[in-house]
Amino acid sequence: MKIAFVGEVFSVQRYGGISRYFIELARAISSSKEAEIFFRSPVYVNTYLRAHARELKHRGLYIPFSGRGIHELSEFVSKRMFGMSKNRSPDVVHDTYYSPDLLERMSGRKTATFYDMIYERFDPNRELREKKQRTATLCNHCIAISESTKSDMVHFLDIHPDKISVVHLAANLFEPQETSRIKSWVSASSRPYVLWVGPRAWYKNFEGFLKAFALTRAQSQRFRIVCAGGSPPRANEKEKWSNLGVDPNSIVHVTPNDSELACLYKHARCLSYLSLFEGFGIPPLEAMGYGCPVVASRAGAIPEVVGDAALLVDPNQPEAIAEAMDGLVFSDSLRDSFIQKGFEQFRRFSWKTCAEKTWEIYNSL
Repeated sequence: MKIAFVGEVFSVQRYGGISRYFIELARAISSSKEAEIFFRSPVYVNTYLRAHARELKHRGLYIPFSGRGIHELSEFVSKRMFGMSKNRSPDVVHDTYYSPDLLERMSGRKTATFYDMIYERFDPNRELREKKQRTATLCNHCIAISESTKSDMVHFLDIHPDKISVVHLAANLFEPQETSRIKSWVSASSRPYVLWVGPRAWYKNFEGFLKAFALTRAQSQRFRIVCAGGSPPRANEKEKWSNLGVDPNSIVHVTPNDSELACLYKHARCLSYLSLFEGFGIPPLEAMGYGCPVVASRAGAIPEVVGDAALLVDPNQPEAIAEAMDGLVFSDSLRDSFIQKGFEQFRRFSWKTCAEKTWEIYNSL
């Protein structure tokens, strides 16, 4: 079976959950199935694809910076390559990120993965919704990464539930590497910290997190916040943080690689994951795999992912969040309980299972 992963994700996303998902899916299927997987991304910026290019037999050109022009160049080359290469005609086309114009041009049975309906819920975007609607219409079957996302697809896109299968994602674990940067971030002389992983977009609720942190004993005892990932903070952001009651100098922004992030998880007193909504939520699973207890929102798919292995809170209740964080920070017995539950919950998700279920969908198309 020839399977094409198509769409713009590898030519616009240097790293991130979606590209990680497709790389792990490709690796798992390629190692265990009678399948030839290829990426319709002859020019790409994605670091994961670069790291596994030889293993996945991808011969594209890696460019170490991103920009809209890279995607346009990749599309131009793709059209030329696919137009001339009949033997690359796929049996299955798997869209990585809502590409109806591309799906219309390609032969083969079609599927696409849907991640969330966050904008449909909170900030309607007509263009994005139309892309999702057309993508679903063009697909023989759709994949949702959670029951929550499937329910929203039925509600917002009016897709029949029989056309949607839920395939959960998983998380990777890497060997912690104590680089010189890590030693400076989490050295013995440094203050203990609460960890935040990912961007600070509005729906991630970073401001809600800071409002809660300002109420904690942890703040009064000079704990820090380490923000891993996302863009560097701007001056107006720091001013806002100060107005929320948190000293901007106590917030450290870092851009770790995978092994450095593993160290950050292992050293953190807890991870705070307080999104207003998520279609899945990989950071809580990562944290659990490293023995880092989690405070998480009771919102979207997050309870589906974390089960009873995280302290679940209302993301709009700063007092409740503060109480939960202080519990995990200062109570050794509570920490130990959630660390053990976290290890068990982490083992319920695997890329092998994700690949097996996806392979079943491919064969049913």
